[in-house]
Amino acid sequence: MYVFLFLLVCLVVIYIIKKNNKINFVIHHVPIVDQKIVGYKKRFRIMNESEAALFFELRKQLPKDCYVFPYMRIADVVDAVNGSGFYRRRNKILPKHLDFVVCNSNFTPIVAIELNGGYHRRPDRIKMDEEKEEILKDAKLPLVTIRVGDSFADAVLSIRSYL
Repeated sequence: MYVFLFLLVCLVVIYIIKKNNKINFVIHHVPIVDQKIVGYKKRFRIMNESEAALFFELRKQLPKDCYVFPYMRIADVVDAVNGSGFYRRRNKILPKHLDFVVCNSNFTPIVAIELNGGYHRRPDRIKMDEEKEEILKDAKLPLVTIRVGDSFADAVLSIRSYL
């Protein structure tokens, strides 16, 4: 009973303080603009330096009728097959991304590319990478993994074999 009264008093005090605009409550450092919480902000950039270097090497070496798309969701490239377990399969791929997808002139995915830095040695990342490999293998979409520090020029030459 006392716990309920204590919680009720706390809620009333918070309401009064908020109503009088004496304190602005900020959750997780979300910026406040015109007394409204802003829930989104533009990213500083969508690729780090290694990803940008690989992107430019892909553009330089691949034929002009190939298109390179950075940071694509697997669900934008691979469909979950209808039938039993459809929602489980679809929900498994929705949050996962690929670093690059190379498409032909009809925008058909030809090859997916993952650029792996040092953090890909963590156990949770290893498991996620294995899941991506399994999904793409099942979808018959080749996956090329390139490690940061490898020669991007040589890696792109090997990717050309899929075209």
